[in-house]
Amino acid sequence: MRVVWVLPHAGVADGSRLAAWVIPWLSKAGHAVEVLPLEAYDGALQPFSVPLLEPPIGRSLGRRLQMTGVLRRCLTRYDRVVVDQNLEIELAAAVARGAQRGSAMVIGVAHIPLTHLLAARGEHEVGRLRLQIARRYPRLDRWVAISRGVGEDLVVSHRVNASRVVVVPPPLPAELLEAASREGAPANWPYPDDGVPTVATVGHLDHLKGVAVLLQALKLLEERGRHARLLVVGDGPERASLEQLARSLGLTAHFAGWVPDQELGRWLGACTVYVAPQYFDGAGLDLWMALASGLPAIATDGPVAPGEVVGKGRFGRMVTLGEPLALLEELE
Repeated sequence: MRVVWVLPHAGVADGSRLAAWVIPWLSKAGHAVEVLPLEAYDGALQPFSVPLLEPPIGRSLGRRLQMTGVLRRCLTRYDRVVVDQNLEIELAAAVARGAQRGSAMVIGVAHIPLTHLLAARGEHEVGRLRLQIARRYPRLDRWVAISRGVGEDLVVSHRVNASRVVVVPPPLPAELLEAASREGAPANWPYPDDGVPTVATVGHLDHLKGVAVLLQALKLLEERGRHARLLVVGDGPERASLEQLARSLGLTAHFAGWVPDQELGRWLGACTVYVAPQYFDGAGLDLWMALASGLPAIATDGPVAPGEVVGKGRFGRMVTLGEPLALLEELE
């Protein structure tokens, strides 16, 4: 069976990380898999174990039509077309699927709580997008949801038939992370071995990641006479402003950028506690990786995956969303 996994780009992100975790299983099952990033990316790239095709779409006004055309061609060349949870790609895939009856199966990978994503984008866009989603999402042949909450959101809020949704936890490379966490800190570890605790967080650095709340909590911790350092793994549009905020608060913080999964366990294993401060999250991949690396974890109670991953408090602590004082108490 020929499978193509369509991503917005080949950079490090939840969608590309999931693809990198799943594809080896598909290959072992005898499927011929290729990865198609639709656009070029100039940052850190996610390594894949299968061929990476050339991005076919330029950044032009007609990119949505180009995207639909590319997906229609995929439906004639492959047996399965897997699309990342990116609104533009999913809607284009639904349009392509509607025009290509009887062709390849289209599978959507759902790792974002869509209702909360729409709310975060602003009400001026939400109505139009909800209508498009309600019309087009049910056209996809199958949805693979990475958490129960995301699967329920597709069915309850976006008219996807429950028979087309399957919930599958992420195929975490737990053995890799666990083994790496026992190897000691990486060679470029920025901090001395002086007993000062290090707080870690991992993710795409936009305002929804909530790192600013974590910085405020660490400042309150300092004011109580408790010193801690911060390690941030990841990148994104808010990185520069977060680095500036950390400096202005007088905090010790290191922004490492993205690191490969093979090394992430070493970075996390050298830390003391993990914090997931995000405002919403459909997959909780950062929490899965932190727990596999042996770190105690604190997560906000935002929708939808953090509570699932930490078992509503059985496997980690949960705090009120967006509250530096609540986070401070758990850190102490």
